[in-house]
Amino acid sequence: MLERLAPRGSASVSRWGVIGIAWLASIAGAMWVGRHVWPESKETNKVAESPGSQGEGQRPLDTWVTTRVAPAPAASVDMNELRQVIREELAQQLSSLPPPDPGVDTTQPESDPGATDPNVRAREDDALRFVDRAVASGRWTTEDRRRFGALAGGLPPKTIVELQRKVHVAINIGQLSVTDTNPPFGPPAP
Repeated sequence: MLERLAPRGSASVSRWGVIGIAWLASIAGAMWVGRHVWPESKETNKVAESPGSQGEGQRPLDTWVTTRVAPAPAASVDMNELRQVIREELAQQLSSLPPPDPGVDTTQPESDPGATDPNVRAREDDALRFVDRAVASGRWTTEDRRRFGALAGGLPPKTIVELQRKVHVAINIGQLSVTDTNPPFGPPAP
């Protein structure tokens, strides 16, 4: 039949004929698989076990059963019971802890050692004034980085973090620009 459509003596008739037949066969096979293996329903499919199946591991296509899978019901928890269990667990853990030392006052937080030392307080004020002047000028230079390192040396870590935070916020909102490619704090990159 294909020979009648193509000119005589053409070697491409058999090649294109084979390609066309293979293409049609693949489409037909895909349609058959889609119709018989995967039902149109979007529900969960399970194979029904039947004693008269057609051999080892094979089941006829009419043994497919469509079922819905329902979520398991959530267990109800009484909140009062839950609180009681938590209280009991915490009491048990508390009883296993060693008692605190009698000489240690746990009610007062530890004070900042720099808060009472007037020398540290004066250095904190100098560093804060320096940061405020740098933000007001709008520039953070290499010299500012060195000067900040000298002023912040020996200050409590909490104070240093607060001063650095003030500089970072000013940089982020555009009030302060770094004039070189180095980070604002620490030694300059080589």
